Amino acid sequence: MQNAKKLVALFSALLFALVLTSSILFVAVESEHNCTGNDCQICEQVSICLHIFDNTTPDPEVNTPAIFAGFAVVLCIGFEIVCKKLNTLVDLKVKLSD
Repeated sequence: MQNAKKLVALFSALLFALVLTSSILFVAVESEHNCTGNDCQICEQVSICLHIFDNTTPDPEVNTPAIFAGFAVVLCIGFEIVCKKLNTLVDLKVKLSD
C-alpha cells in the first residue's frame, strides 16, 4: 500500500513537471508566430499556458521565507532519515539462541 502511494505521488509530480515544461516550451517556441488577428488560436493557447504558469508558481515576494523554511524542513527530515542508524537485533548482530 505504501509503495502504491509513493508511485502515485511520483507520477503526479512527473505529470506536473511535464505540464509546466511543455507550457514554457510552447510559449517560447510560439512567441514570434504570425498572428491572424482577434481569433488567433496560438495567442489563446499562449494565454492559457501563461495562466497555468502564473497559478502554479508562488509569488516570490510573499512566499520566499515560507519556501525556504519548507525546503529546510524537508532537507533536515530527509537527512535524518538517511543518516538514522537502525538498532535492530540483526544490525546489532545479536544471536538469539536458547
